[in-house]
Amino acid sequence: MNRRRAALGLALIAFAVLFLFALYNRGQAIAFTFGLWRWQVDAIIAVYTGVGLGLLAMFLLGLPGDLAARAENARLARRVRQLERERGGD
Repeated sequence: MNRRRAALGLALIAFAVLFLFALYNRGQAIAFTFGLWRWQVDAIIAVYTGVGLGLLAMFLLGLPGDLAARAENARLARRVRQLERERGGD
């Protein structure tokens, strides 16, 4: 529970910092250039897009491990039920 509170506290602090950044930097444009392509956008939109892409990447990178853990837990639960049935039959 303490780790969850700490994570929530850090998330709230990060949100507050991003909110203050948004208030301070509204209307400031930044430009991204990739070869011949150039894209100009508001600074806060770029920051929030980066945060969103980072969260998406964390989710996608963690997904295979989570799915493997779920499959293992389901396999172990089936094995426990099977052993309980075998032991109950004695």
